[in-house]
Amino acid sequence: MSRAAIIAVLALSLAATLPAAGCGGGGGDSSAFGSPEFAQQVESICAQGRLRGLRYGGPQGGGRSEAIRLAAAIKSTLLPSIEREIAEMQALSVPDSVKPEFEALLESMQRGVANSRKIRHPSFEQVNYQLRGMGRLAKKAGLQACIYSG
Repeated sequence: MSRAAIIAVLALSLAATLPAAGCGGGGGDSSAFGSPEFAQQVESICAQGRLRGLRYGGPQGGGRSEAIRLAAAIKSTLLPSIEREIAEMQALSVPDSVKPEFEALLESMQRGVANSRKIRHPSFEQVNYQLRGMGRLAKKAGLQACIYSG
């Protein structure tokens, strides 16, 4: 599979996980998650993370199967992008009113990434499964751009 084909598969897979409202927080009532400004900051971090996740610069060719190359792309691009989202969110000033929910969201993200890294050749379905808790919490909070899974 060529680099362009892998990028196309990554883009389609990530786009399929985006909510209909799109990136950047148009779908839910973001004000349900602290102040609208805070929710917008979190949504922006998630949306930027998704865009970073589309960049693939990992290994190519070499007789490796398509599944192994996609797994390499997930490990070299998608998971580091989510880890960066976590770090950026940890740097935010969190309103006291949502601190427990926000900490639960971050813990769920961290657990999902850690569990995904344990999978030798992770697929998008497996990563989405590992991030399902994060998806539920983000959906409940109205953080549409942060929903990676149903």
